[in-house]
Amino acid sequence: VVNRDNTIQFANRVLQIERTKWRGTLAGCRVLVCEHLDGRVSVYYGPHRVAEFGADPGEESVAPPPSLTAQETREESGQIMCS
Repeated sequence: VVNRDNTIQFANRVLQIERTKWRGTLAGCRVLVCEHLDGRVSVYYGPHRVAEFGADPGEESVAPPPSLTAQETREESGQIMCS
């Protein structure tokens, strides 16, 4: 569940989710967090990828392409582990 300040906690990291065009905040919403085999972390709300973070905790968030859905991202990146 997204915190009031639009952050989530995952693997001892606090990840900030940026504002989306279709919804100002995701506070209180359930999201799907996927850790890829290369260490990247992707965050999904329904079919939308709302955030992607690099493998290193210090890396800035990577803006997701708005056209990719969760299924398309899974198909292009291969195997992922979701929690």
